[in-house]
Amino acid sequence: STTSAVILAANPSRLDATIWNDSSVVMYITFGATATSAASAWALTASSRTTLGQLLAPGVMYTGAVSAVLASSTGNARCTELS
Repeated sequence: STTSAVILAANPSRLDATIWNDSSVVMYITFGATATSAASAWALTASSRTTLGQLLAPGVMYTGAVSAVLASSTGNARCTELS
């Protein structure tokens, strides 16, 4: 959807999380409650995966909310969280 959504709720026990862009368009990911294409931290290409650990500096884990929005069309963010 082109509407921002929280894909991972805040979790102080988070050790890592995997995010899979299960769509045919770019997914914009950001820390916090609202993602936009203009103010996102990362752009995840279509049908690709990443982990929060890959996006951050070694030894750092973000435990707040993570949000995403698709560039267009429909699709899903599939997430697995380790805590």
